[in-house]
Amino acid sequence: MPEAKKNIVWLVSYPKSGNTWFRIFLSNLFSDSPQPVNINDLTETTISSNRSIIDSYLGMHSSELTAEEIDKLRPNVFRSFSDEKEETAYVKTHEAWTLNSGKKPIFPKEITKGVLYIIRNPLDIAISYSYHNNDSIDETITILNDDSSRLCEKKDKLNLQTQQILTSWSDHVSSWIDDSKLPVHIIRYEDMLDHPLDSFKNAIDFLNLEYEESEIINAINNSSFDTLKEVEASDGFKERGIHSEAFFRKGKSNEWESELLETQINEIVKHHHKIMKRFGYLRKSE
Repeated sequence: MPEAKKNIVWLVSYPKSGNTWFRIFLSNLFSDSPQPVNINDLTETTISSNRSIIDSYLGMHSSELTAEEIDKLRPNVFRSFSDEKEETAYVKTHEAWTLNSGKKPIFPKEITKGVLYIIRNPLDIAISYSYHNNDSIDETITILNDDSSRLCEKKDKLNLQTQQILTSWSDHVSSWIDDSKLPVHIIRYEDMLDHPLDSFKNAIDFLNLEYEESEIINAINNSSFDTLKEVEASDGFKERGIHSEAFFRKGKSNEWESELLETQINEIVKHHHKIMKRFGYLRKSE
């Protein structure tokens, strides 16, 4: 059996943490064009839970399988996907790093080139994710704090994506950064906003991509939130939640200071104090 290719980079984040923003940046970087790419045609990246891709490798309809059965088969799906790729493949996922019921990692080490983990303050995620799902802040905090959280788990309709294990925010972070034992580069959403050149350039260096600083700056400018909001307003964006007014809403940090109640802040901090402190989301006195 030929040696597996280490050619997949997993672009990982908890929902509403900047993953799509980074994917658009990559597409702009790869396009080698002075003009922004079409945000509805991000061909440079795919999504790990894309049902049609999974079906194509399984040779059957995944809708006929349980979520547990799908997850047992997905490592082989990713291996086949990797084997077909001649170059590095960039795959977005919001899933936590987990083992399936066969005790095998869903994201195989032998095909993984690296992991780019985008992390964001959960206090701000609570606001952004609530708008995305058209849920209340309190409902969203429950999701953030629930280690059994799942995505696309409704059984009354067939989702375009397969069910995904999300877990709580803290468990999601530590699953990839601590448990996976994969090469991980962490990029903070807040640094993408405040120090874009350093932040994106460090990520590019981790990915072993060679681009001039001017090319990185052009890709950053073509991926700015003002640009993305304008494009979404005129052309729409297919990844927008069906209940939300816009996918690219504000692109700011520390919105929680004026939007969250003290009880809501305390509830999030109580559940995620350790990881928040580790990544600089708490004051030193907390």
